[in-house]
Amino acid sequence: DRVESGWSTPRMLALGDSSASSMYPAISHDDQLLVFTSYRPRGGESANANLWVAQRSGSGWSAPRLLEQASTTGQYDAAPWFGPGGELRFSSTSSDWSETWTRKAPRIDNAFGAWSDDTLWSELDPPLETHHLWSVITNRAGTIAILELSERESGGTLGDSDLWVARFSDGAWSQAEPLGA
Repeated sequence: DRVESGWSTPRMLALGDSSASSMYPAISHDDQLLVFTSYRPRGGESANANLWVAQRSGSGWSAPRLLEQASTTGQYDAAPWFGPGGELRFSSTSSDWSETWTRKAPRIDNAFGAWSDDTLWSELDPPLETHHLWSVITNRAGTIAILELSERESGGTLGDSDLWVARFSDGAWSQAEPLGA
């Protein structure tokens, strides 16, 4: 929480299943929804990385619920963020980690509708011949994009993740380049 002197001491959110890994939090522009990736069990299926949402409730958050229409069965759904129009955007990676797709889902009240392919990411033209794209986020104005990329190494393995940046100006995205270059 933001306090007069800066930030309060961090504390763990009480979001139910503490045995399941929860990561990649994103808060909606109106501060009412917390979307995150979690390995919580999904019905009768074994745990897989799916998207979950909690709603702001008084001084805390509601119990999380699965975003069934936005999550993709059998894939690794991660890195949720909110686009300039409040839509949910995220990455979805195949179970063998060979492909990543970019998705978006419209906000409907305090939930999200079915996902569709997100063409914004293809406009960024990351170096996919040599790198694997994990995720992209933009600022609210949609003028700066941060890409998470891993270099493809020999034998098909992926190197460590690095952050790249692209900027939107004069109606087009610049070529992505390593952050700090």
